[in-house]
Amino acid sequence: MNNFITDPSTKFDFQPHEFVPFKDKKVCDYVRSLSGKDLEKREDWWHPEFNVKVMMNPHPVLIATLFERLRAASEAGKSFTMILGNPEPDTYIPLAQLINYFGVDCSKVHLVAEDEWADENGNIALRDGNPVYVDNNGVEKTVAVDTIARLNNEAKEHRIAKEDALEKLKAFEGIDAEKAGIVKRQWAGSSGRTAPGSALWCARAALRPRPMPGPTCRS
Repeated sequence: MNNFITDPSTKFDFQPHEFVPFKDKKVCDYVRSLSGKDLEKREDWWHPEFNVKVMMNPHPVLIATLFERLRAASEAGKSFTMILGNPEPDTYIPLAQLINYFGVDCSKVHLVAEDEWADENGNIALRDGNPVYVDNNGVEKTVAVDTIARLNNEAKEHRIAKEDALEKLKAFEGIDAEKAGIVKRQWAGSSGRTAPGSALWCARAALRPRPMPGPTCRS
């Protein structure tokens, strides 16, 4: 990242980088001008089962897809590499909240952020000190730097909380599940509650998910 261009970001005149094999800018501009309906038109050479659907709001599908892949990799203990456009706050902010809420382990996740809002010389577009991005309607918006910092801190807090919970659970390794159930029945009777201090009670308390943060109103 070199200099900052702030007035205005739409003055950017992107040029294909040297490693990009196709550099015909007229063709690139033409493709960028195609409408969603144009992109959905079938070509003769397409595979019979291949279809294109342009969505007005792809964020729910993208969020669900990314989260499910992250969750599956976490549960399998596998590494996972993601190549993501940057910035895309309408997708990444709720995705980060889902990751934190469900305690998905991202220690083996490798992120590659495509800096497409910078030109070939590394200049990025800022407005009032915040990165600029273009939403689905082609409108330029900004994502606040303090929002990025808040999500980073939130992710760190949830990671520490999960590590602490896993450490506490080590004290219950080897406990017989049936005996733990007997403790529950003897104390709870017909109430169905778990006895405070029992193995089940401690395990549930250690793994109880933290509430998902809601919107914050500031005066």
